Amino acid sequence: MQSAVAIVLDCGRTNGLTFNATKYNAIVFSKAYKFRSKHFPRLKIDDKEKVFSTPMRYLGILFDQGLTGRATSKEKAAKCSPLRSMAKAVIRQKWGLT
Repeated sequence: MQSAVAIVLDCGRTNGLTFNATKYNAIVFSKAYKFRSKHFPRLKIDDKEKVFSTPMRYLGILFDQGLTGRATSKEKAAKCSPLRSMAKAVIRQKWGLT
């Protein structure tokens, strides 16, 4: 995998792109449990090592290794729960049983 990263870095350098070593993440997507191991090799950019992360956020969506979408739905549900409770309390005062 490091050779593929090196190819991307070289291509970027020839086209005037720079990559920030502190802002990248790597994740392995697989349905097979054996490929979800934490024993993957570390990737290097500019002599800085990075381990594979799980889950990974990209454009506001959380990606987990199995691409299930559970992480995103749990996060959205946690954000909506307080709003739901507040709305429920207000609605109960007007429309609930007295």
